[in-house]
Amino acid sequence: MAGSARVLLSLDVAAKVSGYPKPIPVTLIDLSATGCRVTARSVLLVGATLEFRLQLSRKVDVAARARVLRCVPTALGGMEYGLEFAPFSAGDLAALRAFVEEESSRTHREKSAARIEVEFPVECILQGQKDAIAALAIDLGRGGMRFACEQALPEGSALALRFVLPGDPATAKSMVMRGRIVQRTHQFREYHHSIAFVDPDALDIERIERFMLRPT
Repeated sequence: MAGSARVLLSLDVAAKVSGYPKPIPVTLIDLSATGCRVTARSVLLVGATLEFRLQLSRKVDVAARARVLRCVPTALGGMEYGLEFAPFSAGDLAALRAFVEEESSRTHREKSAARIEVEFPVECILQGQKDAIAALAIDLGRGGMRFACEQALPEGSALALRFVLPGDPATAKSMVMRGRIVQRTHQFREYHHSIAFVDPDALDIERIERFMLRPT
């Protein structure tokens, strides 16, 4: 199942399980084109076969057949199972892949759009210049930030950003991000600039996501 796009979800299905006289309820908690994870209060044996239908939309559902590869207990007293799908028909596989890609893209867009209010200093250097501009970050997300400064910076400009996330365990290491100014607004005696990060490092995005999840 490695290397396949995967989406988180919560989808209840009735599954026919080998060795069980009638269908049992299971909940899909993630899904890819090659497998899924489910929770169930019934005990499923490794190697058991499940059959169920995945309702991907009002008009599209696919017939799934899967084998239990592994199981682990959950904190709520049930069990979590990793399943591997048997080969789908060409049409069902195409529908499942399209659903997973669309959900993955939607989740990514939502994560990128999510912002939290912040207040910490940022140094900005416009491309082609040497002098740093002092600014104050006022919101932050995995896809970018908004900062305020006294100077009006041109929309569309590329720039480098250097800042430290307050309370970050890696405080000694400043984050250096590349970005582009997508919007500028005039607010009283200062200018607010909305920045989209450009090709951010995955580890930096993880640090931002952890920072966003910290209790305030």
